[in-house]
Amino acid sequence: MVLGIQGMSCLGCAWLVEQLTRRQSGVLFARAGLETQQLRLKWQPGAFDLGALATDLQKFGYRITSDVGASAGYGVSSLAVRFGLTLIFGLNGLLLTAAAAFGVGDEGLQPLYHLLVLLCLLLGQFIGGALFVRPAWGALQLRRLHSDLLPALCLFVLFAGTLLALLFAGPWLVTAALYFSLLPIMLAARWISQMLERRCMSQNGKQRSE
Repeated sequence: MVLGIQGMSCLGCAWLVEQLTRRQSGVLFARAGLETQQLRLKWQPGAFDLGALATDLQKFGYRITSDVGASAGYGVSSLAVRFGLTLIFGLNGLLLTAAAAFGVGDEGLQPLYHLLVLLCLLLGQFIGGALFVRPAWGALQLRRLHSDLLPALCLFVLFAGTLLALLFAGPWLVTAALYFSLLPIMLAARWISQMLERRCMSQNGKQRSE
């Protein structure tokens, strides 16, 4: 069977999907393709539960779709959308952090700066940071180390430090500036890496067919 998988953004995600599939009872073969956004699998008749696999994948942020290969074209990828939104929140967060640091406006604006920075922080982590935290945490649950573990830890430390400092009136300017600068850069690197990986896979596929 060939299934469409939504949510894979790197080779590490494809590896995690394969590991989650192979631990299901009755699975004989599982191969996830990042370029095609597909999962190819074979199973022992009567011993495999597709519903259990779908539930397990959904727990880790991946979803089985009926549109096999629909996301393998040249449209705007979900990662590109994440990068665009994260860049917007990051730039706004940096501007607000700079405004708070240099005391732009009167003192009455400081609470507003804090609130807006907090909003940018939460949205940035939810949209961009989760891309690194989710597979890293999923791999740890499988007792494996994921390539996203180090970037996820860096982002989480900066996110948690800024969040706690904002909530409890601590020093937050440096951690916020680092977070809002680092997150878009990491998303851009992941997006470029994804495009290069897909181009390489596409070229390899053409060479094999020739």
